[in-house]
Amino acid sequence: MKTEINQKTKYESLSKGLGITGLVLGIITLLVSFIPCFGLFAIFFGIIAIMVSLIGLIIALKYNYEKSLIMGALITSLLGCGIAYSQYAAMNAITNEVIKDANKLIEENGGEPKEYKKNDSPKENDIDLTRKKDIALVLEYMKNSKKEVTDENGLISNYEYKIK
Repeated sequence: MKTEINQKTKYESLSKGLGITGLVLGIITLLVSFIPCFGLFAIFFGIIAIMVSLIGLIIALKYNYEKSLIMGALITSLLGCGIAYSQYAAMNAITNEVIKDANKLIEENGGEPKEYKKNDSPKENDIDLTRKKDIALVLEYMKNSKKEVTDENGLISNYEYKIK
C-alpha cells in the first residue's frame, strides 16, 4: 500500500514539474517570438516546450491528475510557435521576392552585371538605370572627396575633411 502512495506522489510531482517546465519554456517562446528577425529561433524553444508539455499531459491523463497547468503550458507553447512560424513565413516570402527581382534584373542584362559609365545616357523611362548611375556617381564622389587626418604621432584620427 505504501509503495502505491509513493508512486502516486512520484508521478503527481513529475506531472507538476513537467507542467511548470513547459509553462516556463512556453512563456520564453512566446516572449522571444515577438522579437523581429530573432523570433524565428523561438520555434526551437517552442518545440521543446511542446514535447515537455505533451509528456506531462500523458502522465496526467494516465493517472488522472490535474491538467490545467499543463494545458496552459501547451497553449502558450503552441501560440509562441505559431508566431515564430509566421515570422519565418514572412521572411521567406520577402527573400523569395528579392531573389525573383534579382533574377529578373540579371535576365534583362543578358546574364551579366552591367557597368555604368559617366557618359551613359539613360532612356527616358529607365528609372532604375538613372538611380544606379546616380548611386555610382555619389559613391565615386565620396571615395575621392575624403581623406584621413593623422595626429602628430602618425595615428589616424576619426576626423575627415573634404578636398575642394
